[in-house]
Amino acid sequence: MNTSMQSLSDRSFDGNRSYSDSNQSKDNCVSLMISHLIGKDENIKVWGVPVKFIKIVAVVSNIEVDSYKLKYEFRDETGQIDGFSYISLYADHPPCAVSKNSYATVHGKLRNLKGQNCLYVLSIQPLENLNELLAHLMEVTLICLEGKHAASNNNKSQNQVPCTTNENPDNSGSDRLLVNNYLGLGKEQALILTIIESSEHEYGAERNEIKSKVPLNMVSKVDGILNFLSSEGHIYTTKTDDFFKKI
Repeated sequence: MNTSMQSLSDRSFDGNRSYSDSNQSKDNCVSLMISHLIGKDENIKVWGVPVKFIKIVAVVSNIEVDSYKLKYEFRDETGQIDGFSYISLYADHPPCAVSKNSYATVHGKLRNLKGQNCLYVLSIQPLENLNELLAHLMEVTLICLEGKHAASNNNKSQNQVPCTTNENPDNSGSDRLLVNNYLGLGKEQALILTIIESSEHEYGAERNEIKSKVPLNMVSKVDGILNFLSSEGHIYTTKTDDFFKKI
């Protein structure tokens, strides 16, 4: 696993090389290690695909309150990075849900302040189960393997989008693009995330609506996939526990 993570942070990780000519992931969220964020541009790319939101799982080694701002220090096995978020004057809850020297799941955007990369924290939640850390490490490794496979296939054919799952080679190109839109997710997970994202309802996509839009053989899996996407920070509930929106 460490070998895969190290190779993911090679120079080719966010270079100009890309296995698709389109900006596939305008609203994607990609799991990364801290080393992948060091020395990178704010417009970070993963194997040529622009990344909008970043997810890390790290130890919160320090927390400071500075007037209207919270300052963090995050570290994982690959490095350390500072983070910050703003405190709402109208918040009716504590400004930070995590404690010092504990693991947290962090969603944010890469920012460069005074020549130093840091993470603008959009969401931070304490790690409730170490399985979440394992799942994060597996997602990062999968991204590495998918990217290597895609780059290898790109050398063979510039016009062919590589298959990134154990899907049937006869599947249409649209299915493959669907998987690549959400690096680290399987085809069924990516399909449900796409349905949620495309919903125009005020409160997002409703559970039964989602089930009505998936193939029949997937209906029984929808609840489990929704729980997974929610725990991984891809979606959140709104009006009730049956309405979902994409982060």
